[in-house]
Amino acid sequence: MLRDRNETSHVYDEEKARNIYKNIVDYFPEMKKTCLRLKTRFHENRSEPADD
Repeated sequence: MLRDRNETSHVYDEEKARNIYKNIVDYFPEMKKTCLRLKTRFHENRSEPADD
């Protein structure tokens, strides 16, 4: 994913751009699960008192 992200700013070849797009579509389900997991964890931790 990082390689594709880094290449997007330097891609001027349509075929490469299409391949990166396809990869992103393939990554999306895992990215969505990770985002939801982080949101859940963040919201659970917000209700706990801070350890200062």
